[in-house]
Amino acid sequence: ERYRHQRSTIQEHLNPAYGIRERQRRQGIEPKDHQRENRLKLRELALDNRNKQMEDNSNEAASWKMKKFRDVKSKITSEMVPRKPPANNDDSQAQQFLRRGSLESRLDHNTKKKQEKFIAEISPRKTGSVKPAVPREKAALAPRSQKNFISQNRECAKTMGSPRKPNDDDERRKHAEFGNVPAYIVQRKARWAENEDRRRAAMPDPNCPPGMTLMPESERQDTLRILEESEKETHALLFKLPLQSTTPSVVKRKDALEAKLREIESAKKMFSKPKVYIAAD
Repeated sequence: ERYRHQRSTIQEHLNPAYGIRERQRRQGIEPKDHQRENRLKLRELALDNRNKQMEDNSNEAASWKMKKFRDVKSKITSEMVPRKPPANNDDSQAQQFLRRGSLESRLDHNTKKKQEKFIAEISPRKTGSVKPAVPREKAALAPRSQKNFISQNRECAKTMGSPRKPNDDDERRKHAEFGNVPAYIVQRKARWAENEDRRRAAMPDPNCPPGMTLMPESERQDTLRILEESEKETHALLFKLPLQSTTPSVVKRKDALEAKLREIESAKKMFSKPKVYIAAD
């Protein structure tokens, strides 16, 4: 018994069963499908309920008829049944129908007089007081024209002028500044443009390196002017030096002036750019 228990425990560890249904299948018992049985039960209940409603509706339709009309037969069904011809076709038993004009013979004398008087009142033409109608000529249709109105309208539209002519009053109403932009609008636009330029100038430059600031435009122009003047003075001094002199002082002076010219040239290139960044204070 202990060996069997150990064997079943090892088997459960090696091949575990997931749920009670798996254990029942291993024991040879087929688990019950409760979901399917519930679904079938719901269908049966729905079918019974539907049949019951149909029976109730049929009973209500049958019992809707009023009591005093329950024993009365339908007139439509009775008229739909074909009638049998009478057995004896004797003329004495045939139905008598009214003939045309028999109504006048049955009217009283007074009633007939009232009708004649009323007819005479509503029909004045029979009295002879109305003049006879004037004969009229029958209107004859004009002969059909073969004119092409569409093409004629097209040609007229090509040569048609302006429907409205210029009026002298409109010309008089135009003042001297007609069609020109008012001065206050021009001034306002200029003021808006100036404010926009100031706003853009006050905004920080996104391309400015850290620790640097944009050099004002006026200062840049002044620096360029100073560099150009210094370049002219340096060229003048360089031209005053003797060409064939090889003394150390002249050579040294010449090299210093040429080095200054190179610095001025590089500075001019730098300050000629639209934006110059200098070290912030």
